[in-house]
Amino acid sequence: MAREGREGDAWRYWDKGDQAAKSLPVSYVHPSTVFGRANVDFHAVSVATDLRKAQKALGLADDLDPDVMPSRERRARLWVEVARGHLQRGDRTAALHVMQMAHRIGAETVTYTPSARVVAADLWRSAPRAMRKDAGRLAEAVGVSTV
Repeated sequence: MAREGREGDAWRYWDKGDQAAKSLPVSYVHPSTVFGRANVDFHAVSVATDLRKAQKALGLADDLDPDVMPSRERRARLWVEVARGHLQRGDRTAALHVMQMAHRIGAETVTYTPSARVVAADLWRSAPRAMRKDAGRLAEAVGVSTV
């Protein structure tokens, strides 16, 4: 929904997940789906980023504690969403720093998440000159062609 720009629908569906998460114990995490409070909060950041509401996404991310994310994959994905938000604002330096964090936390997640690969490619193409080498290393690490 959010990627299609359907803001009302996206937040309406997120609200349903939020209500379900509120009915569970605070630390509950479903063993297979990873559904729980932290995952729902992560998805709010993702929805805002998909809607290209970078300021909202970054504000939501500021309120999250990455250490309560239920898995390394989710923590890495959170940082990918934050990097996307920084890119939307035109802050390539912050985006590169956050993507490097995401890669340290979950290299496999960053490598196999399409939006992360898009961020890595974008950074490689347009990073500030002083960060071009770091952006190239990140792109190569996730398998983005730098030729």
